[in-house]
Amino acid sequence: METESSLIRQIQDLDSDMQTLVYENYNKFILATDTIRKMKSDFREMEDKMGLLSTNIALITENSANVSNNLKDKRDKVSRLSAIHDLLKKLKFLFELPNNLKQFCEENNYEEV
Repeated sequence: METESSLIRQIQDLDSDMQTLVYENYNKFILATDTIRKMKSDFREMEDKMGLLSTNIALITENSANVSNNLKDKRDKVSRLSAIHDLLKKLKFLFELPNNLKQFCEENNYEEV
């Protein structure tokens, strides 16, 4: 009788442990399912945002190319004017050089000469 009683208690303990394990694992399964569902939703939202971002980048690239093409002539003109300005500065230096050399010689400032 004692052995039977002990076996019944052990069976009940094992049943209780099994129910606890099933309940805990069921909760974990539900949580995992909810997490996967949320991740799926988040990825869809992120996918939509990435598509919008891609569209916006394409528009920005197109607008940038248009601006660059529209400013090309002006950029070339500014570049030519800058080169002419540099050349004029060099010519001015050359035209003023004889007078500057003469002035420094008169002042005995041979280091500057």
